[in-house]
This record gives sequence, structure tokens and C-alpha cells, in this order.
Amino acid sequence: MKVKSVGITDVGRERTNNEDSLLIDDTMGLYIVADGMGGHENGEMASRQAIRAVYSFLQDRKMASRRHQLNTDVLVEHLAEAVQEAAATVHRLSHGERGMGTTLTALWLAQGKGIMAHIGDSRLYGQRDEAINQISKDHTFVALAVERGQCTPEEAEKHPMSNVLMRCLGREPKVEVDTLVLDVEEKDTFLLCSDGLTSYLHQDELENMLISPDIEAIGKRLINIANGRGGHDNITVVLVHVEDLGDGEAQASPQNMRIPTLVNFERKPTR
Repeated sequence: MKVKSVGITDVGRERTNNEDSLLIDDTMGLYIVADGMGGHENGEMASRQAIRAVYSFLQDRKMASRRHQLNTDVLVEHLAEAVQEAAATVHRLSHGERGMGTTLTALWLAQGKGIMAHIGDSRLYGQRDEAINQISKDHTFVALAVERGQCTPEEAEKHPMSNVLMRCLGREPKVEVDTLVLDVEEKDTFLLCSDGLTSYLHQDELENMLISPDIEAIGKRLINIANGRGGHDNITVVLVHVEDLGDGEAQASPQNMRIPTLVNFERKPTR
């Protein structure tokens, strides 16, 4: 599988620290976005260490070299176990600080499929042809209220509890993780992002932007739009464009491989 990928994170217009983290590893076909909470060092540590825990778990089990030998069900199980390891890690690091935690949304391209693991309100979208779909489900108070018919999507956007998470990594040593196996076709584009983006852009706007294969330009434009509309939160986007399915395995692009680290990005315009 031949893919292009790009990841951009920005501190936003109001904050001085970046609690978001991202991972891009085209060699492994693994892409992750995490949005930490807990303020300053706590949020930064939570998102960074959660991603490192997932990555280390899969590396220790040699998933990079073995993923083509295993069926999809086993790969889903391994990714879910990796997120559980991340939950235990963040919970242990929190030392009882209830505010410390992180979202985590991962996409793993393997066996010609896309495997999602998700908890929180960072999101995974998929664009195919001219249609975009939100693949992940927000684990927020208002998302649950909409699902139960207690409020409309329009009311949910202005609800005072719109950002209250019902599920995240860190509160408990074990969590319920959403997993899903996705069919992948040539020219598909996937977007992983923190809520610093989706607070400002509706899905119909994203649909018009993700059609272009120039994902680097798309990423910069998304960051600029979110900042231009307020930028009250950190903004992180990871875009993955499938150019060719090939033998179903993601091809290595060493220049795109990033170890999971957190950088306190200075506020700079992205053009």
C-alpha cells in the first residue's frame, strides 16, 4: 500500500503550551492523535506518554514485521491491548490527579484494511470520492445526549457541557476502547484530528477540502482556518492519502517516520 501522510500541530491563538501529540510511522502504517488534559505539563505528559505506550507495545511484539502474517482480528486485538497499556500508563503517571488524561485516536493500515482504535473526542474521518464520514464516535456528554434524543446536534454545539468527556485515558487503569475494521480503497483520504479543529469546522466544510490529494496544503489550510476562527485550543491534524493499494502493506517512507514526541510549538503562521 503506497501512502502519503502529513502531520501538523499548532498551539493555537490563546494557549502557550501544546497538550496535543501525534505519531506518523509510514513504515508500520500507524497514525495517532492524542489530546491531553490536565493543564500544562500534565496534559503534555498524558498525550505524549499514551502514544509512546501504544507504539512501544506494538514494537515490542514486533508488529512492524509480523502484521502481514496475522489476520485482521488478531491485529485489532493487539491494537486494543496497546491502548489498554496506554490507559494503565497514564493512570499510573497521574498519581491521583483526576484532571490528568488524554484522548487517543489511532489508525493502523495493515492487511489492506484500516483498523481504528478510539477513545475520547479526537476524531477519525474518511473521505472517499466526494463523500466524507465521521468514523469515530465522540465519547462526550453531548454526543450521548444527541444519541438519546435529549438534544439536537445544533443544541449540542452550544451546550455548556459540550467538551465534557465520558471516556478518556487516565481516569481508570482500564478503559472501553472503540475498535473498527475499515475497507480501504485507492484515493481514500483519512483525517485524524483533535477537537481544536472540529470545534471550528463542520463536516460539510471538510468534505470540500479533502478531495484534493495535496494533503500538505490541506493540513496547513485546516490549521489556518481553525486559528482564523479563534484558535482557542491546540490544533492537530494527521492526513493519510492512499495512492495505491499494491500488496496491502504500507510502504516505508523513512522521511515521514516520527517517534512519538511532544514539542511545545511556538505560534507560527502556516502558509
